[in-house]
Parts: sequence; structure tokens; C-alpha cells
Amino acid sequence: MQQLASALRSRADVEPRGVAITQILLTEPSSALYRPAYREELYELARAALFALGSRVAASTAPLRR
Repeated sequence: MQQLASALRSRADVEPRGVAITQILLTEPSSALYRPAYREELYELARAALFALGSRVAASTAPLRR
């Protein structure tokens, strides 16, 4: 999640799909972020959001860690 937050702060140019995935992840009470038993799902969604932000953003950040 830290790389995702950094990617959002570091670029003015991000793809809307990545922002939308991140917004859902952060605001939906049923998202994996708020269900500790779903750590793998959280990782996958955060990774998907990072890549959806755009190839330049994904390339400029370190790989997500589990």
C-alpha cells in the first residue's frame, strides 16, 4: 500500500482506472483493506491499482512487498 500511496503522490499524470481502484479499496467497507483475513486479496488489488495508474508510474516504483 505504501508504494501505491507514493505513486499517487508522485505523479500528476495517472490513469483514472488506477485512481478508481484505489478509491474503492480505501472507501468501501467490504474491501480487502478492512478485512484482515484477506491479505492476499489486498496485495492483488493494490498491485492492480498500481499497474492501472499507468506504465510510467508502475515502472518508477519498487515492486509491492507482501
